Amino acid sequence: MNIIKKLMDKLSYGVKFAIIAVLVVGYASVMMYNVVSDYNKEIEFSSLEITGANILPDAKDLLVNTQKLRGLTATYKGGG
Repeated sequence: MNIIKKLMDKLSYGVKFAIIAVLVVGYASVMMYNVVSDYNKEIEFSSLEITGANILPDAKDLLVNTQKLRGLTATYKGGG
């Protein structure tokens, strides 16, 4: 810790502020990368949800036809 203090004492105010600015910008860059990365993951997941939602009408038709067939089969076999 003493070494850092001696080094900082030798530096001018401009250099000290530049070091602080670099650290702040570096930290902000890492945080922004994390935010953008999370948003990209959410966008990918949302596009998968939209693709799934586009399939729903066909799946509903299949389910309705399957239920009709089940009813007809039960009636044919005498269970309905």
